[in-house]
Amino acid sequence: MDLSIFLARVLGLYLLAAVIELQLRHKDVEKAIKELATSNANSMIIVRGSYSLLVGLMIVLSHPAYTQSWEGLITLAGYLLVLRGVLGVLCPNYLFKKILPVYHRRARLMGLLLLALSAYFIYQGFWVA
Repeated sequence: MDLSIFLARVLGLYLLAAVIELQLRHKDVEKAIKELATSNANSMIIVRGSYSLLVGLMIVLSHPAYTQSWEGLITLAGYLLVLRGVLGVLCPNYLFKKILPVYHRRARLMGLLLLALSAYFIYQGFWVA
């Protein structure tokens, strides 16, 4: 199986699961973000940042597709994970204090954008392939 197809399937299904969780448990997710932002749970945020950094680096290094196609979106997603990971490791409190207001105001819009991206990756990974 081609790496692009594999990554499109994984990212598509992961994003779909994340969107479903964000929509079904909106209040719980918002409460968890508030608790992380106000608590001193830096170690948990740093571990999450480390995982994001690891997955992002694996995508970027194994899939350097710099095109204006769905394959380029996979690489862009990898770079966004690297950025999220670096911010989570280097400045965990800042990250959550900035995310909370954006999440509170634009949760539905973010959910729709992630759902569209998920559907696009699933379509490319399962039906076009």
